[in-house]
Amino acid sequence: MNESTSINIAPGSVLIGLDWAKHKHDYCLKTPVGSYEHGQVEHGQSELRQLIDYLSGRFEGRRISICMEAGRDPLLWLLETYDDVDLYVVNTATAARYRKTFTPSGDKNDQRDAASILDLLERHPEKVRVHKKSSLPARAMHQLSAARRNAVDRRTAVISSFREVLELYYPVAPKLFEDLSTGLALEFIKRWPDPQSLSKARKTTLTDFFHRHRSRSQERIEKRLEQIEQSHPTIEDLTLLEVGRMRISDHISQIQILNESIKRYEKQIEEVFEAHEQSSLFSELPGAAKNLAPRLLAAFSLLEPKDAVEMQTMVGIAPIRVQSGQSTKTFMRQRCPKFIRQSFHEFAGCSVKSSAWAKAYYDHMTKTKRCGAHAAKRALAFKWIRILFACWEKNEPYNEIKYIAALQRRNSPLVKLILT
Repeated sequence: MNESTSINIAPGSVLIGLDWAKHKHDYCLKTPVGSYEHGQVEHGQSELRQLIDYLSGRFEGRRISICMEAGRDPLLWLLETYDDVDLYVVNTATAARYRKTFTPSGDKNDQRDAASILDLLERHPEKVRVHKKSSLPARAMHQLSAARRNAVDRRTAVISSFREVLELYYPVAPKLFEDLSTGLALEFIKRWPDPQSLSKARKTTLTDFFHRHRSRSQERIEKRLEQIEQSHPTIEDLTLLEVGRMRISDHISQIQILNESIKRYEKQIEEVFEAHEQSSLFSELPGAAKNLAPRLLAAFSLLEPKDAVEMQTMVGIAPIRVQSGQSTKTFMRQRCPKFIRQSFHEFAGCSVKSSAWAKAYYDHMTKTKRCGAHAAKRALAFKWIRILFACWEKNEPYNEIKYIAALQRRNSPLVKLILT
């Protein structure tokens, strides 16, 4: 499959290859008359603005075409504010391999890296892609969703450590609560921070506590009381108990802080999502719910694919096929925006519980074709992207009944899977 896209660079443009670094950026510039210049600019908003203003004044009336490696979104967002600047991005692996093609020894520096990117833009423009300006709401949704996911991942790590501490000092606590991040679990452990204090609590006191925290299932309460009654302190040493209480308190504080951060992110995401003019296309998707719908909308808004194939490729859902002689092997893409790929992967998994055709297809892939769960979800995400792109292109929300009816009209094999 040819993944290249042709681009049209304005005649007479000033071409720039930019090599990004943490504190400074090297660039190689080709003037309209064909001469080359090298330079360096400090990392900072004002310094970059000064450089662009200088180039705009020096080459007045000329387009400035800047090419850099993908993944430098803040820098791209700053540069895209200029009307006379055209931005192009190249895959980091492509840029690295192109550079190594002409320097097999591995010798490199930032100045030559910038020159290599410029050379790639000049000689192989089909290997770079145009950076499309994205809307502020789309950026906000993407950044907020990524920040929320980061906070969730950090909370998961803290909970894992918390569970280990409890298993050591307070083994009955993890048995009482499946999710240690809930307010009920955290408040319970704060109220009774060790097995000794819990053993002194009355049943009526514990029952009242559960009722006040909206845990009113009598069966569950009785089970918890039974577990508490059967538990016995494993540590008697006062020093070790104090260490345990300190470690438990430390973990509880971290989890509560992360819980509050996640709530703030979710509230802001909900506000930005509801204000977006195309939120209705994703709000009712089966399994998307309030967390995945903004991530899917942000992906389409940021990437703005020309067709479903481009979207499948850019987000890393489309597989890579390597053919040599009589053998053909299929691999999962590694060079892609991981968070966006994860969004589609997770959505595919969640849709199985809410979509008849998605469940039928997933079961077919896992039970009949013997695919692994993740491979089946990627295959399902591949199909979902085609559907979502059609909804995006037509500006029509997804309709499960309408889609299944279309499958029936086309005599799709999926119909038989749904009915079986």
